[in-house]
Amino acid sequence: MGTYLFAQDFSQAKRILENSIESGDLKMVTALVGNKDEEIFHASFGTRDKDGEANMTKDTITQIGSMTKLITTIAVLQLVEQGQIDLESEIHKYLPELENLKILESFDNNKPIFSTPNRKPTVKELLTHTSGYAYEFANKKAAKVIESGLSPSIFENHIEALNAPLMFEPGKDFQYGIGIDWAGILVERVTKKPLNEYFLDNIFKPLGMEDTFFEIPADKIDRTAKIWIRKETPLSSLFQRLMLRMVSFFTWSDFIYGPKEVQPMARDFGSADFYEGGDGLYSTTSDYAKILQMLLNNGKLSGNQILTKETIEKMFQNQIGDLEVVIDGFPGFGDKPKWGYGFMLHPDGTSFGRNAGSASWFGIFDTHFWIDPVSDLFGIFSSQVISPFHEKTAKHFNSFETEIYETLRK
Repeated sequence: MGTYLFAQDFSQAKRILENSIESGDLKMVTALVGNKDEEIFHASFGTRDKDGEANMTKDTITQIGSMTKLITTIAVLQLVEQGQIDLESEIHKYLPELENLKILESFDNNKPIFSTPNRKPTVKELLTHTSGYAYEFANKKAAKVIESGLSPSIFENHIEALNAPLMFEPGKDFQYGIGIDWAGILVERVTKKPLNEYFLDNIFKPLGMEDTFFEIPADKIDRTAKIWIRKETPLSSLFQRLMLRMVSFFTWSDFIYGPKEVQPMARDFGSADFYEGGDGLYSTTSDYAKILQMLLNNGKLSGNQILTKETIEKMFQNQIGDLEVVIDGFPGFGDKPKWGYGFMLHPDGTSFGRNAGSASWFGIFDTHFWIDPVSDLFGIFSSQVISPFHEKTAKHFNSFETEIYETLRK
């Protein structure tokens, strides 16, 4: 069963989504495509609960994982426009606790060997994953930090994990990491507001986003989707072990179902101890679409200017120079990707239809978006499976995107 709405002949795109469920590759999927003015396609299939009683719909609330990073980046850039943050300033100017950062060079019989960086990371480097910080699941040396007991896993104690050392000299490499979490703390420190309040007042309310939040209100909990993990997921890799640790309890079926709760828990606004700049938000496809529409409209939507046109242009420009975007375990990014502000860039486009200068990113719970200014197009493809870019998801996502472009170009 499914729901769908579209104005053009997207019947084949709809069929691709249907097949992702009928084949057993996904338990649920919802996809939305639009331009700067409107949504032009939406379809949802599968069910959002374990027992198959609640159908996926356009307003299903999902965990969007690292798609949170774009929101945090927008918040920082707003403060840059206001003169409250300087992108080129070293971060200890705003966060004095980072004054004495060290680089982990190596281990000698499980004993860490540190060096002092030539300088501290800049705010810009936090946003572009060139600060020296790295995620444990994307960097072998950072994984060793966890295995040695030097720092807790980010999936076990997010606050303490942020005190991990740098993995390389700031500005000398690209490593996907916790820099955006420190950027979230930066927003809180400068504005003297919790991140959830800043997002609400300066991004969500102005854009009319009523279904995006860190804490799910009790009256919306019945629209949330469950998380699954594939039964065949290899448990030998550090990444998969950490994913299992994060959701902790599962029962077996065609997929493993988790977490233990029947649904994500409702929480009061402001009740969290810590808000992650790099993760943690829930949203719907229609709500997140407003972020992407705002970017296509030079920073303006619903009469509210969220960012200036000049800032939007910088977001879509290569901000890492000759450095390469390489993230272990996450293939399928296209040829020679770069990083702008808030997302990965495709300078040469992709084989699935995106034009040169388009951008994209994803979340660890199998939520994906792309935005293509040349075509005035964006797309969101969302499931809830802890195995992002698994080949069983990728083949349907890539086929869907290709079909959307082929249909629009007829």
